[in-house]
Amino acid sequence: MPALASSLHLYFFAFLLAYLFLFKKTEERRIAIGLFNLVFLYSCCALPEDFVVLLGCLMGLWVLNFFSVAKAFYWAWIVGIISLFIWYKDTPVLNFVDSTTTLFQTALPVGFSFINFFGLSLCLSKIFNRPTRRLSFIEFFCVGSFFPSLMAGPFLRFPQSERFDQLKPEAQDIASGLFLILWGALKKAFADAIALSFLYPTNLFDLSTPVRTTFVLLLVPIRFYTDFSGISDMAVGMGRCLGIHLESNFRLPFLADSVSDYWKRWHISLGEWFREYFYNPMIFHFWPKILRWCPPVLFNSFVILSTMLLVGLWHGFAFHFIFWALYNGLLIILFPFLFSWLKSTSWIAKSIKIFVTFYSMALGQIFLVTTDPFEVLSRWLSLHVALFHPEKILFSRPIPFFVGGLILSHLIDYLVLTRLDEVARRRSWGYISSMACLIFLYLVYYQVPLPFIYSRF
Repeated sequence: MPALASSLHLYFFAFLLAYLFLFKKTEERRIAIGLFNLVFLYSCCALPEDFVVLLGCLMGLWVLNFFSVAKAFYWAWIVGIISLFIWYKDTPVLNFVDSTTTLFQTALPVGFSFINFFGLSLCLSKIFNRPTRRLSFIEFFCVGSFFPSLMAGPFLRFPQSERFDQLKPEAQDIASGLFLILWGALKKAFADAIALSFLYPTNLFDLSTPVRTTFVLLLVPIRFYTDFSGISDMAVGMGRCLGIHLESNFRLPFLADSVSDYWKRWHISLGEWFREYFYNPMIFHFWPKILRWCPPVLFNSFVILSTMLLVGLWHGFAFHFIFWALYNGLLIILFPFLFSWLKSTSWIAKSIKIFVTFYSMALGQIFLVTTDPFEVLSRWLSLHVALFHPEKILFSRPIPFFVGGLILSHLIDYLVLTRLDEVARRRSWGYISSMACLIFLYLVYYQVPLPFIYSRF
């Protein structure tokens, strides 16, 4: 990843000082954000041609927003973006036999998903006849390529562009934003420690023994969560420092008591996007017609599977992504039936549901990163056979440490979600100075050794 993209946190603070002390008017700040967006977007592109493509996407979307055109143009844009997305994907396209064959060799540019999810929300809003704002050229570039969210979200939907109207951060916004940046950076360091110490050196896909299978089953989801939520927290924090309030992209996902609840807590902006622009329209538009000949449960199951299949194909056009999507879709459908007998609201019943949900999603995330899901299932079954023979499986000392780290991170995330604004409001300037010092020390002593996991999607 180019220098500016890999050192965003370094350049951001120089930009923030200029933003707060040199640019006082809203329009000046909007222009500053737009220009920094373009510089950051260019630094993220491996090839100049990628930057031209992304810039062309932004320009075309602004034209579609600013001028009144026929709905056929919006449909044409959607088809074009989906075609370009398929062209860019560097995974095997529906190759069910040889997963080493790659049809497209070009990597998806960083920011492509963010820009075009924003653009698709605009086009679909126009098609569905929903009210949309007409944004000026500067406003559109400010929102449509917002640099903190380009790499891993949270995604913005077009109606959320009104959050960029004021751009007047208060002291408490800066205090809470700096804390979120530091907390996200610490999560990223924790994720890198897991990856470098236990996953990369011995090969992530080595599931040859129960010990390795246990390590991967526990550490992969912990690494995914701390890495992905870390960059999202940093993006939300940077937005707050600029006076832009983005929604949290994670809400304690490993405390979910069902698979559907998990997907309301994990990558929230992606789930809400598909819910608003695919799932809900399918249900509300076709439901009255389908009910005449199709049972409601069957149709709802079909829509859930279709939605998850689109989420899987967004990750990549490969068999293991499709397998992962269908696995999640089936669990969303079947989970209420499997636990219909457990209707108690006691903490024991809730703990059982939380454990089963975590375990199911941990297995699912391994499907997401391996090219042979059936081999994973085989090794997973062998692990459970080994559990009946404790002498065959050795739980290493680091496992409780990392599980404890996950519990601690969820505890701090809970405090961030419930108390951060209140604490920042009471002690704004003290928090600003202390957070600035801690972030400075972090930047001096720690360099990000691994790229963010989701920057490639």
